[in-house]
Amino acid sequence: MIGNVYEVVKKLKEETNDLKDIIYRKKKMGGKDVYIIYNEPLTSSDKISDFVIIYAVESDITLVFDGLYSLT
Repeated sequence: MIGNVYEVVKKLKEETNDLKDIIYRKKKMGGKDVYIIYNEPLTSSDKISDFVIIYAVESDITLVFDGLYSLT
């Protein structure tokens, strides 16, 4: 069994031969590192961002974007 998020991301990259269409975005949510992983040709980045922001607001989680600002 895979133990942590970093091992999961590493395993996914290995199994997909680090395919450039699969996007891995590391963000801070609630003080923890979270990876947002999606297939770029099948999704739009603005829809992914909308989903993450809506989830954070509904869950009362603080998001930090590139250390510049946060959304609570």
